[in-house]
Amino acid sequence: MQHTFRWKCSYLSLVWYDVTDETGTYEIEWRHNATEYEHSICNGEDIWQSEVLPAIGTIKRSHDVDTSIPESTVKAFNVWRSTEHDKFIAMMEAQPEKYGLKPDDSLRNPPQIVSGAVYVPGKGIQPS
Repeated sequence: MQHTFRWKCSYLSLVWYDVTDETGTYEIEWRHNATEYEHSICNGEDIWQSEVLPAIGTIKRSHDVDTSIPESTVKAFNVWRSTEHDKFIAMMEAQPEKYGLKPDDSLRNPPQIVSGAVYVPGKGIQPS
């Protein structure tokens, strides 16, 4: 099965993608960080502790409760993001006059490796 991923949108520390895998097509969200600003606007400390912080570095289905992402899809997502990162760096290196990418630029850091998660009502974000 060929997995496909398509960026949909980003907001604060979340990024949404459309995914097609062996289970069908659906939307996932990746939380790569949690900022102090997000904490200040969060709807309660219990939500912050059970749904925001545990989600950092994970992907989960956006609208499906208790439905995990297949491990093959999580692995394919990590490979895809690494490949896309390599293409991005190569494009910037090919145009040094435009981008001026330095050898120690933090953009060169490899992308975050994510794991799968699932939202469980009453418990929050759980590893899948």
